[in-house]
Amino acid sequence: MKKLWLLLGGLCLALLMCEKPSTEEPNQVVSLSVEATEGGKGVVLTWEPADNAETYNVYFNGELLLSEITAAEYIHSSPTKTGYYTVSALASDQEGPESDSVSTEPVIQVHIVYELNGEGDQGIAWDVKAESTDVYPMVDETHQDKIDCYFTDWMPGCDGCYEIGDYSLTSGEELWEDNGNTWLDPSGWRQTGISDSLEGVSFDEVCLVPYYSLDSLMYYNYTDVSVGGIYAIWGEDGYYGLIEVQDMDPPIGQLTVRTAFQRIKGFRLFKR
Repeated sequence: MKKLWLLLGGLCLALLMCEKPSTEEPNQVVSLSVEATEGGKGVVLTWEPADNAETYNVYFNGELLLSEITAAEYIHSSPTKTGYYTVSALASDQEGPESDSVSTEPVIQVHIVYELNGEGDQGIAWDVKAESTDVYPMVDETHQDKIDCYFTDWMPGCDGCYEIGDYSLTSGEELWEDNGNTWLDPSGWRQTGISDSLEGVSFDEVCLVPYYSLDSLMYYNYTDVSVGGIYAIWGEDGYYGLIEVQDMDPPIGQLTVRTAFQRIKGFRLFKR
């Protein structure tokens, strides 16, 4: 009897040892987020570790970027264009569903704006929460804490005396120095960095814009503008953007601009 029990026990142990590993599909990766690397050339992806994941695949624009990494983090150090990322979990040769995507593509919009004394919206704002560019009338000072920049000819009034090329794109804080400002309290407006025109590149081909720092020689309080000019913008919240002057109507102080807002704070890449 003793031998029989030993035999049965050994058989049970053998069956347990031969049990096949689980083939259950891993859970979907959740809480995927993206932020800029220091210096703004790349991005860091992080996500919540999936309970049953052994490794992860990272996808960019639907194509496999890196396979079977073990950490719940990936640094895309030098992407050449913007796009969207997803991550999936793997376990026992099974791949789970891809995560919800996160995007680094800039938001592109076209706006009609007016120079400081024109009869329309003058102030341009990077709306961080809405991930877009908005325009506001500067006469309504409740928008003061939103407006990043505006156009001016540095002269009072709007009487048809404008000449193409006489406009500047200007940081809000320059209202102190703007002779065209005869009606706004110049205190309390936002500080914005504005580059000179980005030469030799079209709006859609702008890659990395210059890095902003307090001692940067690439950004100014204002810069003169012309039709076709493309200007990099740094807002005091730490977000970058582009403004292209597409058209001017000097008699009424009206400009058509195309904007790009990079929704990832500190990320300097714009090419799509």
